[in-house]
Amino acid sequence: MLLKVPTLITLQIFYYRPDYRHLLNEFVIQLNDYNPDYPRTHKFLLYWKDNIGATIKEILFLDNRLSQKHQKEYQYGNDPKPYPDIRHIDECS
Repeated sequence: MLLKVPTLITLQIFYYRPDYRHLLNEFVIQLNDYNPDYPRTHKFLLYWKDNIGATIKEILFLDNRLSQKHQKEYQYGNDPKPYPDIRHIDECS
């Protein structure tokens, strides 16, 4: 039996408004939702589709429980930098 435990979900939505198609907007929302179905997330996105006159370009989805597991793998790994894909500010100059 799979127990449904609430987890913190972060959605970062990039969208265009119909009257300003050249301007990319950002909306961030956090929800407590249940893994693996994410019913509240789906309900919110259906609400957006039906009631908000904006076109979604991209959605970044972060499940707090999954990200903590991922961070722990890097924390206990042999890699000296926890996120090798991200360039640090001192490396950019």
